[in-house]
Amino acid sequence: MHALRCPVAVAVVAVALVVAAALRICPSCGHEAKGDEERCGHCRAALPPPPAAPQTEPPPAPLAVTNSAVPDDVVAAQVSAAQRAFEQGVWWAAILYARNAAAMLALQGPEAARSRVALGRSIREARRQLMTADQPCPVCKGTGTRRMKALTLKGDVIDQTVAGGKCAYCNGVGRVPARVPDDQLLREEAQALQAYAAEQQQRGLEETRGIWLPPGRWEGLTPRQQSAVRKAFGTSCERCRGFGSSACAQCNGAGVLPCPNANCASGIEICPDCNGRGRSSGTRGGTAVQMRCETCKSTGKRTCVECQGKGFVPCAGCQGAGQEICSSCRGTGEGTTCSKCQGDGIVLCTRCGGSGQYRGAPCAACRGAGASLCKSCNGAGRVSRR
Repeated sequence: MHALRCPVAVAVVAVALVVAAALRICPSCGHEAKGDEERCGHCRAALPPPPAAPQTEPPPAPLAVTNSAVPDDVVAAQVSAAQRAFEQGVWWAAILYARNAAAMLALQGPEAARSRVALGRSIREARRQLMTADQPCPVCKGTGTRRMKALTLKGDVIDQTVAGGKCAYCNGVGRVPARVPDDQLLREEAQALQAYAAEQQQRGLEETRGIWLPPGRWEGLTPRQQSAVRKAFGTSCERCRGFGSSACAQCNGAGVLPCPNANCASGIEICPDCNGRGRSSGTRGGTAVQMRCETCKSTGKRTCVECQGKGFVPCAGCQGAGQEICSSCRGTGEGTTCSKCQGDGIVLCTRCGGSGQYRGAPCAACRGAGASLCKSCNGAGRVSRR
């Protein structure tokens, strides 16, 4: 009895039962039938029909090694982190988490396309928020006050602040919205990346080319899946860091410059014809007289002709936009399309022609995948160049 507990013994008994079930005995003489004959070879009596072949289930097929999607809770955590950062106005964190979530969703197939589109919109809005911030007013230098030119008793022109007067450009606030300088964005991005990397490590994720996935996940992906992940993550233009433009260097992103007329203060200048006196010298009937200055109507001041009384002029470098379209990506914010793979991110294996088989066996060159990551773009379909 104890022997039946041994797997080998159990197997032997099972084989014996099958063999016994296959024996045919003549019902007339009791002799064992040989082969598949229909009558007994001893007494010629009719034999029972041969037993049907035992129905055995085929051995289970080996489990296919599939690259399933990243666990739903891991993806949900990335999406939630992006949404939370967006709601709190932590724009850099929103961008970083949203890009990573989009990369993870690329492994979940077409059904996740809508979520990736929504994340893309959030990324663009976060970048728009980052691009503009309050900067010191370029007209009043951040003071918020209005200036004016005045004459001293000696006739010297001085620059003084108007009591209670507000800068016409910033309306007394002292700060105006302006395109954030590129070096400031770079510093902010570097700081955000440090905090973001620490958080992703605490979540137990590993980084590969900027993409954070569960440990060992990247190595288990096929080349096509790796390319899909990298495409969804995106490749930012190196020159503009994905913003599509750069702050104008001439106006520091403000879009305007103080009036270039040195004699102008808040759009008003001392009259150059009467030097601020309101009257000019002339002759009448051969006699020298003081006449009313027609240029300033005897006020001693006039509207600056260069700024038309505004105190500032549009920046000629950016035509008042405060930014210049990136010449590298032409405003898209993305890297240029890879010329080697034409944006596909993968190239077919030249040995097996993309079939994954070579002479009846898995292709050794591509390990049966039929394709490999493009070496020029590493699967991203785009390259980041200055």
